[in-house]
Amino acid sequence: MHDDNTHHLPIEKTFAVPEVAPIAPPPPPESLLPQPKRPKRKALTIGIAAVIFLVLLISITSYFVTQNSFSLRTTQKAPSPIPSPTINPNYTASDIANDYQAHNLPVTNPQENESIYAWTGDTYATSVPAASSVVFTNASACTAACSPEDLGIWVYASKADTLQAAKDVHTDEATDGSLPMMGIPRIVVAGRCLLLDTGTNTAYDQVTQENCV
Repeated sequence: MHDDNTHHLPIEKTFAVPEVAPIAPPPPPESLLPQPKRPKRKALTIGIAAVIFLVLLISITSYFVTQNSFSLRTTQKAPSPIPSPTINPNYTASDIANDYQAHNLPVTNPQENESIYAWTGDTYATSVPAASSVVFTNASACTAACSPEDLGIWVYASKADTLQAAKDVHTDEATDGSLPMMGIPRIVVAGRCLLLDTGTNTAYDQVTQENCV
């Protein structure tokens, strides 16, 4: 037995600690889990806005183009009508003879104020006198061996007088037949005009119908 003053600490008992498997931590709540990235809507919104803007721009442009086109059509002056030849209602036989010449129709050896009775060699008579007259010839289609065509234009005071004179000439043509060196004149009535034409050129007829009212 040692009798000294040395103090010894009591010996602690040791125990073997069994190994414990690590416990995995519980999964976090679903709300804390990272969410999958969704496509950004910003680019989509910009694209839609651009399409809408483009559609509006096209619509506005089309509207203004249509309005301008309509404005141009309404403000554009209509083409001026071609003036028709002015016909003098107070024409005389000399005026109609001048119309023949204006259409390059010959009026050769004109004689004014000769009656139908005198022109036809005292054969055709009329019951109404003419207000004016011009008788002439047309030698344009004549050769040296033929006589020129004889024509006469008589203008009356009224259309009724013209119709009566034409009726008288027609009656005398049927009764007395053809005229010496002239044959049977063609009767043309237009307005207050009575044309007697022994030729075959109907251009005189047309000018008479256009200028006699």
